[in-house]
Amino acid sequence: MTRTDFASIIAGLQADLETVVGVFREKGLPHFGRPIIIGAILVLCAHQLIYKPGVKKANSLDAKIATAQSVSRYAEEFRAKRDRLSWSYSHLPRLEDREQWLFKSLVDSLKAENIVPEKLPPMAEAEMGGIITQQVSVGATVRFMEAVRWLNRIESGSPIIHINSVVIAKKQAAAIGANELNCEIATIIPKQRLDR
Repeated sequence: MTRTDFASIIAGLQADLETVVGVFREKGLPHFGRPIIIGAILVLCAHQLIYKPGVKKANSLDAKIATAQSVSRYAEEFRAKRDRLSWSYSHLPRLEDREQWLFKSLVDSLKAENIVPEKLPPMAEAEMGGIITQQVSVGATVRFMEAVRWLNRIESGSPIIHINSVVIAKKQAAAIGANELNCEIATIIPKQRLDR
């Protein structure tokens, strides 16, 4: 049944085409010139006024979507890096605490472990590229486990204090178990936060 319908549709189309061709032969192309020209003008106008602006707008929207996707991807990366930077800043001393923060933290940690420093010179400070570096040296006579506990307290504290170097050596002419500790401690203080 479908085959018969399909064959009849093809036959009908062929008959219509033969009629059109016959009319063109009989009347001639000049007789249909005006409708052909008007049809061509309508097609051209539709192309210029409807199709082209639609394509232009679609291309513009595609470009905006691509830009938005790119911005979104970079925004996620930016947020992740800003969060890491904020975390770092939260673990560094504040600029307002610059004056005696490192020295005071050092003395408090020594008191907490009952260590009496033999050498505690003034803190040295240097500034470079918007970052202030503070550094201080400590010398004391300690037992090994006292030194370990004190160094652990320094490194696990917040804000961050970094131990640059540690030298523990047996102290000459001293009680058994007494060691000479020389330690260099530093921290950095940002002058300006870049995560805001």
